[in-house]
Amino acid sequence: MGVVVVLTGPVVITSRLLPGIRVGEGEISVEWSTRPGTDGRARCRYWIDPPKGRGYTADDLESDRGGGDLQGMLESLLGFLGAWTEALDYQDKTGMESENADLFPVSGYPSVVAWVMANADELGMIECELSEHPGEFIRREKCVR
Repeated sequence: MGVVVVLTGPVVITSRLLPGIRVGEGEISVEWSTRPGTDGRARCRYWIDPPKGRGYTADDLESDRGGGDLQGMLESLLGFLGAWTEALDYQDKTGMESENADLFPVSGYPSVVAWVMANADELGMIECELSEHPGEFIRREKCVR
């Protein structure tokens, strides 16, 4: 008996062969990091791959204490991306600095910035869908052979 991962809803297998989401031709992928998290937290590595240009990766996303699941990690990442895009939009409109503008150090990744900003609404809708259905879109199931 083994275990399989079942992906449904907005979660797909990305071109990195990992769970994630696809918006247009861009993708966000997630997997567990090989580095331990702090204080009992799980750590996640993620990739933001725009349709063109250089993508961005990091493994700085951590769960609440006690761990979490990949769907929750993806939801958290999308929430942080939403706060980041709102901060950049606020700065652009007001000329004033926002504390969330440095959530993602991607100034050297203009294609990532452009893709995330252009798709902020759809990324936000996917975040809502993930939060309304916890654990439903990335599931581990027993496989009987």
